[in-house]
Amino acid sequence: MAFILPDTDLIEFRPELIFARNELVPEYGGPLQRRNRMGARYRARCRVAPQYYEDAQEWADIDDETETCVLPILQPNIDTSKIGNGLINGSGIAGSSLPVDGLIANGFIRKNQWLTITTDGRRYCYRVKSAVVVGADTSVTIPLRTMMRVPHADGDLVELVAPSMEGFVTVDPESWAPDEHQMCHIAFTITEVE
Repeated sequence: MAFILPDTDLIEFRPELIFARNELVPEYGGPLQRRNRMGARYRARCRVAPQYYEDAQEWADIDDETETCVLPILQPNIDTSKIGNGLINGSGIAGSSLPVDGLIANGFIRKNQWLTITTDGRRYCYRVKSAVVVGADTSVTIPLRTMMRVPHADGDLVELVAPSMEGFVTVDPESWAPDEHQMCHIAFTITEVE
């Protein structure tokens, strides 16, 4: 069971792609070659607004050793309310083209916008490679920056309105030590599991 983290007080979300690609570097010159593979995922360095120790306990689930946490993804100044959430349209979806239906007609999906797909109870984060407009029939094929990590199934939820990242959390050691004003400065890294 994943812990749902608060959607307030997060002031920094710095994502980083963990590559799964294979690079071939010729020993005696020649061009560098990259081979794309499934498995690229994200981690994010996060910081919470300073809080009094008592209030900071709302974030205590980040200390769990065995369970994953779910963190809402910050997308400042991006209005996702006119897109809606959708469902995967098709079975055994793989690669980097995501067919989705059930969105709001004519909704605009921005380049580099986040989305989350929930498959078998686990959330997977992806980013949009190029902007697309949802068709009048509420469907669209969304190009992704990375290949999908697992085959997603027909009807799996695609969250564009409020995407979130699920993974294990590593907490900065000083996070729970109150400063001279009795404030905690919580910082952590969340890394997608698979």
